[in-house]
Amino acid sequence: QVSPKNDYQFGFSMEFADQAAYTRYNDHPDHVAFVRDRWIPEVETFMEIDYVPLGW
Repeated sequence: QVSPKNDYQFGFSMEFADQAAYTRYNDHPDHVAFVRDRWIPEVETFMEIDYVPLGW
């Protein structure tokens, strides 16, 4: 995003094969620990966008 209306300087995107793959990632103990131990204490503000592809 390069619009001056966006306050964020960095972003990243992840794609998963299906809902089951996302659920495995999201519930994985390493991910849960990262969010608890690093993300929550260190990230002041963020924007999360979850979407379902249109499936063209």
